[in-house]
Amino acid sequence: MGGSSDTSPNEAVSGISPTVRPEDKGGKGRVVKVTWWRPHGRTAIAPGKGAPATIVLGAWVLTGTGLKRTTLRVRLDDSQIPGSAQPGVSFGVTAELIGADGVPDQTIMRHLLDLFMVHFGCQFPFVERAKVERDIERQTGSVFLHNSMAAVAARFSTHPSIALPNLRPHEYGNVFAGRAKSLLGSMLAVPSRESVLAFLLLALTAAGNDSEFEVWMMTGLAVRMGLDLGLHLSPQPNSPISVEDHRLNRLLWWSVLILDLALSFGEGRQTTTPIDEITQLIPTEQDFHLQPSGSTLPEMGSPSIRSPFPYAAKQMLLFGPLINMLNVDSHRFTSEFDHRLQVALAEAIRHYSELPPDMRWNVRNLQDQCRAHHGPIYLFLHLWMHTILTSVLDSARTIGDILVLSDIIHPNAYLAIPFVNQSFYVAGCAYINELEPRFFTADGVDTAPRARQREASTSGRTDISRNLLASVANESLITFQQGLSKQTRYWSCVARTTQSLEQHRHGIHDIDLEDITEKLETVLSLPGSGYAARHEDGGGGSHQAPQTSSLLELERYLDSSSADLPLVAQPCLTGDAMGGLLATSGTQDVVEDSVQFSDLDWLLGET
Repeated sequence: MGGSSDTSPNEAVSGISPTVRPEDKGGKGRVVKVTWWRPHGRTAIAPGKGAPATIVLGAWVLTGTGLKRTTLRVRLDDSQIPGSAQPGVSFGVTAELIGADGVPDQTIMRHLLDLFMVHFGCQFPFVERAKVERDIERQTGSVFLHNSMAAVAARFSTHPSIALPNLRPHEYGNVFAGRAKSLLGSMLAVPSRESVLAFLLLALTAAGNDSEFEVWMMTGLAVRMGLDLGLHLSPQPNSPISVEDHRLNRLLWWSVLILDLALSFGEGRQTTTPIDEITQLIPTEQDFHLQPSGSTLPEMGSPSIRSPFPYAAKQMLLFGPLINMLNVDSHRFTSEFDHRLQVALAEAIRHYSELPPDMRWNVRNLQDQCRAHHGPIYLFLHLWMHTILTSVLDSARTIGDILVLSDIIHPNAYLAIPFVNQSFYVAGCAYINELEPRFFTADGVDTAPRARQREASTSGRTDISRNLLASVANESLITFQQGLSKQTRYWSCVARTTQSLEQHRHGIHDIDLEDITEKLETVLSLPGSGYAARHEDGGGGSHQAPQTSSLLELERYLDSSSADLPLVAQPCLTGDAMGGLLATSGTQDVVEDSVQFSDLDWLLGET
């Protein structure tokens, strides 16, 4: 693994510059390599290096905020027959999963709803099983939301029509995601709580497919639509909005905030949500209705086990100012900056220390929460807090304990919360730093051989305590790597974290993100791409925009990964369908003349 690229950011500031090369031996299709510079702040796994100013937070020395070179490798697979839903999925399977009206098959949707409630229901309490079941039975509700729910839940399915042998778990739901995204343009014109939730779920689906940019954009859509709907605002006296609407607004808003802040911390950026403008109340126990259901799943919504969701919401709200200050531009530092930073950290620690007994971290609570299907949000609450506490306390061991005990008690609990992969990374780095704190220079150069030789020359005795420390650290690192490997099966974005930890272990402290992303790949089924073929033919240094016919093909793919499912040119709403398009809306015809190409031209063309 090499160091950071020394290519100047100036060569890419004008836009994305794609290059194309032939596919490696044994593969099909062509690979388009797109490289650009992304802003990464101090809390990112791979922080930028544009600004040298550092922030000291306990034992955490956070340096760098600036641009980081990133590469996206896209395989354009033209071996698929036109109209197949996704690589490896046939027409017959697509029809079995999704009807001609665009609605997931009822039996399939009930199966996926069960999985959704087990793995994601505690993270999105806005979803009420009874209502979704009624919508499935009556074939009403939001097609956009139902497909988004199916897309994120399918990764945990063992249904033979979903878990196809030629697909990986994180690809199982792509056929549903393709249908949902074919409605995306229409749903942007229909502000609703259901659309906000669908954007959040599509962000998770994008994380599953290692589409980092798409995760950021989908989360941003959820935040912006939520703000426009006033979800972040508390009820006003004499408000015309019903008590039930206020309850639903609360439950949905805090799911939006949790995902936005978790993503902002991981990317090292300011939060998309304006933290100071939030007046929405934290959900209470009264906001959580029991979820009556005919499901055979045991103890779903157990009334004796409280949800950790309100405590996780409050915790992330307290993290908001901390995230923004840690990733602030250096020119905004003031004399009182450090004081405000310490106050924000102290407030977050105080809240965590005052958790009620049934919310504190211990094995009994973990067992109870997993039985009630609250395990993922319970782990989220504790993993994120200890990620922050790693800077001031020895919380790496606690993160390791959480991972090990979760594997024993409920192996799938942390697999449903992909963004906690940064917790495992931070804890792993803490062990690496503890293992050889004096063997790395500030610029990441490994001086271990010289240091070991010097130690050997001054003492021939074995340092027993150090060997014991090394053994514990190595075992812990293996634990974290195994946890990340399990998450990668369901969320391919975690592969970046795994490789970053491996670089850090080998003494590369300035993570080479381009080296990591070069090894990863996103597959698009795009038959007859004139764009890739033209560059392969050696078109010289002047790259022109693709012809309109090729753009239409790409537009169709980006709008829907299933060409046999019609696109929707404009919103089609009936009755109580404010959550999205109803089943009848899937019959709209394609209106090719309405497609706009200005932004697409900029994306594919080289400036």
